[in-house]
Amino acid sequence: MKKARTPPAYLGREAKKWFRQVADEFEFGNEVEWQLLIEAAGCVERIGQARKEIEKHGLIVIAGSGGLKPNPATNIERDCRILLSRLVRELRMTEPSEEDRISPIPKR
Repeated sequence: MKKARTPPAYLGREAKKWFRQVADEFEFGNEVEWQLLIEAAGCVERIGQARKEIEKHGLIVIAGSGGLKPNPATNIERDCRILLSRLVRELRMTEPSEEDRISPIPKR
């Protein structure tokens, strides 16, 4: 029987929804895997927050010196996407298709 889990209270609506969907779809066998899922949901939350900041302020912002610089939220988004992809892989939440396992070269 699958142990029901609830998402952490600090997550926003979209990250909680993602957490619930993943928790329903996959079996997590131990506390470490549940903690990795919580961390992944935190990444989903931060990616959403960073995306909102980028949409609000733009990709490029004015630096303190008056010049232009990349919006720091772009780094947050990138770093969280990288971490999320690693956590998803660590949790074995994606399985390559049979075709992908046989031939990594795309068909033409």
